[in-house]
Formats: sequence, structure tokens, C-alpha cells
Amino acid sequence: NVYLRTLTHSLQVVYWGIGLVIGLVLFAVSPYLAKGWFTGSEMTVQTVTNVFIILAITLAVRWPYGLYSSGLRGMQRQVTLNIFEIFWNLTKSIGSWLVLKYISPTLIAFLWYQFLITLLQTSGIFFLLWKYLPARGGILKFDTRVLKNIGRYAAGMGIGTIMASIVAQMDKIIVSKMVSDTEFGYYSIANNIAMLVFSISLPIYMAIFPHFTREVQAGNNDKLTVDFHYYSRLLSALLLPFGLIIICNAKIVLLLWMKNEVIATKASVILQWLMAGMVCNALMMPVHTLLLAKARVRFMVFSQVAGLVIMLPLMFILVNKYGTQGGAMGVFILFLGYILIQAPLIFRATNFKYLAINWYFKDVLFYLLPLLLIAVFFQQYVYSYFTDTRIHILIYLAIVFLISYGFSMAINGVLLKKIINKIKA
Repeated sequence: NVYLRTLTHSLQVVYWGIGLVIGLVLFAVSPYLAKGWFTGSEMTVQTVTNVFIILAITLAVRWPYGLYSSGLRGMQRQVTLNIFEIFWNLTKSIGSWLVLKYISPTLIAFLWYQFLITLLQTSGIFFLLWKYLPARGGILKFDTRVLKNIGRYAAGMGIGTIMASIVAQMDKIIVSKMVSDTEFGYYSIANNIAMLVFSISLPIYMAIFPHFTREVQAGNNDKLTVDFHYYSRLLSALLLPFGLIIICNAKIVLLLWMKNEVIATKASVILQWLMAGMVCNALMMPVHTLLLAKARVRFMVFSQVAGLVIMLPLMFILVNKYGTQGGAMGVFILFLGYILIQAPLIFRATNFKYLAINWYFKDVLFYLLPLLLIAVFFQQYVYSYFTDTRIHILIYLAIVFLISYGFSMAINGVLLKKIINKIKA
């Protein structure tokens, strides 16, 4: 218990140091980014510089949040953490609207409010983690020996996480540089909807990572196999209906949300490609979790580097030829490559080759094919009867969602049984 507190304190010193360095570097290069990046922007150079400065200090205070939230998850405090994050996310969302509506409808005011909430959120989770850590009291000290014990794994995870972040943001960086601000705005709108898939899959990953790690350390391969397939099918049952309906009805969804025909038309194809890519990435989550539970961080780093080396020139080519749609196509190609190429390599590297066939056919395709048929059928043959008003379109989408998720739950026997038992209880 004392070791755990020493480790946590030592890690938080490192995390705060990294956040400070990143913030200072971004702060220092803010004028150069403002002058050289958003050259076609309607904002002044000084305003863009201020934007980067606020983002720099926000990132600095946000950086340790990952350490504190991971500590709570490792102690199986997911419910407490979820309540905490829901509260602050609501505060951030509602407060941003109030600031823009009643105080100042400017980007600078919005970003300063985001910084304030980020600072409070990081401070709150700091106290929350230390509240639940065992063996309170005593003098905390920075101990390089405890860091050395986990140094190789931590370094690999850190490098892999940074590389994964670069790969994940690569499309937006390239697209923002190569297209106009207006076109990038269409891309950002589509990306915001596609990221909902990530928001659904991330809590599941955070919950199963400690569980998979514990089973690997205990050598419970049979239990791990059962749980791997269960969570893979859970993701398919939750994500595929949503993703496929959005892909088949992208323009309809955008028109309902934005109430603008031009935006809906411009962003719909982008949304289709991005949504397809995000679904592929989310379906890979149990496979990636298996890799990390087996502590194969070197494989993760090499795969991320390979993805970056391959996708960087390809992304430039696609964006140059197809514009914003090319960037979205690049995202889909990258994450489809995860499923077709990376997944078999991970199963082999973790000595779980026997999981591959069932994962492809029973955990993914078994859900994908019928749900795709349902989504396409409704879009092609049913939607035309519901085009009169917004209410009719909403009814159409509600019907499609209910039927798709009803079918998805029905073919997932284990999940359906758990839901029924919960209802009975």
C-alpha cells in the first residue's frame, strides 16, 4: 500500500512535468502556428495566437487527468469516476452555452471557460484518487526506483499513446492545412458525429482493460476467451446498428441536426467514410485490449509507426485529389487495415490465434451483414414514405433504430439474457 502511494506520487510528478513541457512548447510556438497555419482564416493573427496560448495551458493542466482516472479504474472505482465525469461534462457543455449566450459570444471566452473547467476537473480527480488510495498518511517522496520497475512498460505505453494520438489526429491536421476553413468546417461537423462511436466504446475499454490484465496475470485463458468474445459481441450489438444507420442516412441526420441543406449535402459523404472508419476502429477495441493486457507494448508502438509511415503520404494524396472526402477515405482505409491486417498479427503475437476465426465470423460479421441489410432496406424502400415533415423523419429514424437494436439484442443471447435478468430484478 505504501508502495502504491509512492508509485502514484512519483508518476504524478512525471505527468505534471510532461504536461508543463508540452504546454510551454505549444505556448512558445503559438505565434508561428498562428501566422503559418491558418493563413486563410478570417480571425486576426493575434486572436489565433491567443487561441493557441489558451489551448497550451489547457493541455498542460489536462495532461495528468489520464493518470488519475486510470488509477481510479485500476481500483475498480468506475461508477464513482463515471458520475464525476458526467457531472463535469454537463458543467462544461451547459456552462459553455451560458457563456456564449449571456457573457461573450466569442471563441476566446469559450476557450477560457473550457480551461477553467479543465483545471477544476483535474483538481477534483486529484483529490478523488488520493481519497481512495490505501495507507493514508506518511511522507510522500519521489522515488526513481519504483519508476524503474515499470519504466520499460510505461515508456512503451507512453510512446504508443502519443503515436496513436498522432495517427488519430493526422487526418484533421492534413485536411485543415490543405482545404479552406469552410471545407474544414464541414469535415469537423462530420467528425463530431462519427466520434460518438468512440464515446460509446471508450467506457467499455476502460472497464475491461483491468479485467483482461487480471485474467492474463492469473493465467485464466479459458475465462479470458469467454470474456473476450462476450465484449466483442457486446460492442457489435451496440455500435453496428448505430453506425450503419448513420452511414445509410447520413444526409438525413445532418439535415435534422444542422437544418441546413448545404451543410448536409457537403458533409454527408464525409460522415459516411468517417463513421465507417470509426466503427472499424471501435470493433478492434477488445483485440487492442488483449494486446495491452499481454504487455506487448513494443508491438503496439511498431504498428502505430507503420500506420503513420503508410498513411501519411496516402493521406496527402487522397486529400490533394478528393479534398475533405479524401481525408475521410484515408481514415476508413487506416482502420479497415486494423481489422484486416493488424488483428491477425495481434492474435498471433499474443498466442491467441484460436480466437481469430470466431472473432471475425461470430463476433463481427454475424452482426454486420443482417444489420447492414436492415439499414439499406429501410433507406431504399421505407424512407420515401416519411419525407413530409421533420416529425415524420424522426419517426422513421426511431423505427429503424428500434428494429435494428431489437434484432441486435435478439441475436445476442447472452446480452439479452442479462438484460432480462436485470429487468426482472
